Amino acid sequence: MASCVNNAIDDNMLSEIKALDTVEKQSTYLSTIHNLDQDIRVKLNEQEGLYGYKSKEVKNAYKEMRTIDSENLIKIEKYLEIHGYPKKGIHSSDAVQAPKLVYHHHGNQKIRLRGFRHLYKAFLNGDVSDDGLAFYLNRSYYDKFNGKRISWKGPYRTEDELDTLFKALELLPIIEEIKTERNKQLSMQSLGLLGGTSWHSTIDYYKSISQQVNDFYGDNTNSPLLIYTMNQSKIHKHQVNNEWDSIAEMFIEAAEKLEKAGAQKLMFCANTPHKVYDKVQDRIKTPILHIADATATAIKQKEINKVLFLGTKYTMSEPFVTGRIESNGIEVLSPSDTDQVKELHRIIIEELTYGDIKEESKKYVLGVIRSFQEKGAKGVILGCTEFPLMIHQEDLEIPIFNTTEIHASAGVDFILQKDKNNE
Repeated sequence: MASCVNNAIDDNMLSEIKALDTVEKQSTYLSTIHNLDQDIRVKLNEQEGLYGYKSKEVKNAYKEMRTIDSENLIKIEKYLEIHGYPKKGIHSSDAVQAPKLVYHHHGNQKIRLRGFRHLYKAFLNGDVSDDGLAFYLNRSYYDKFNGKRISWKGPYRTEDELDTLFKALELLPIIEEIKTERNKQLSMQSLGLLGGTSWHSTIDYYKSISQQVNDFYGDNTNSPLLIYTMNQSKIHKHQVNNEWDSIAEMFIEAAEKLEKAGAQKLMFCANTPHKVYDKVQDRIKTPILHIADATATAIKQKEINKVLFLGTKYTMSEPFVTGRIESNGIEVLSPSDTDQVKELHRIIIEELTYGDIKEESKKYVLGVIRSFQEKGAKGVILGCTEFPLMIHQEDLEIPIFNTTEIHASAGVDFILQKDKNNE
């Protein structure tokens, strides 16, 4: 059994809990906690019967029980933080009972209040029964009011008992807070991000989406995001060998995993992977939010009809992104000079995907942009999700269309169901 030092979780215990990646492992872990909780109490009762309440053996058993209860609490709270409350009908019966038992056997009111938050959420989800919740709260009532218990004059109903306990224990504000938070979560749709191309821009997607959802609710509400990180090195090797079918299969496999995890819509967190968009979309049921559609919408809102597109050699020389933007009545310019395309691609692949921002490379990119301003470009699409790491609006006189931010914002609209027309 992993040990706790000074009531804090140690690295071994944390690693053990994080490794519980199947229902079977989780049930076994929680059932062990359940059994430890019950076995020590059986032992205590036996010791009291054999040696008497004030005996040395009973004192030792009490000390052992307090140690086990302390360790179990630390384990349960970390488990709930990482994996959430065990599900009735999915996890074993003992596993579902474990959190309630552990919190129930603590007399500290602050700990019991923390436990109530978990138990009430589980109650709303059907994982804790009304009788189980009432049993837990009756102990809180007993402790708070010096051994008093609720008495009933009329016919007993559990729902009446719960209402009485909620009021007596002043839990109604907490209940309202939990219900409000739950309604927020229920009203949001889950979005799956296929990231890792590169991980730097994926962080920007995650940060932007999370911040926008936080701003919308005005608190620390987090968005229901699912992220799968692709192997960028393997993708680059396939790109060099022109093995796009292999890249498509990688994205299909990742997309299917996000589907199974519950994603209601998907996004490729980069422009270049959209080269295999059609092949991936044809093979999966979940709709994929195309980066070009979101970008075209943003450009039209600015009433601009001629823009420069900068990206990898694939996105600049092929129409899988630019063509889709042009279908919205927008003229898209892209570098065609071989040396220019080669250098822009090199900056992305050899520098920006590693987070390496070089001043001379930034000057080069800005020079390319200004040369296209002279050709009539009224805006510039940063069509590689790494370019915003280098080029910022204050660097230019014309509007920048940051595809990372634009795409992320479209994802937020989906999560918050703000734009049903995106379906």
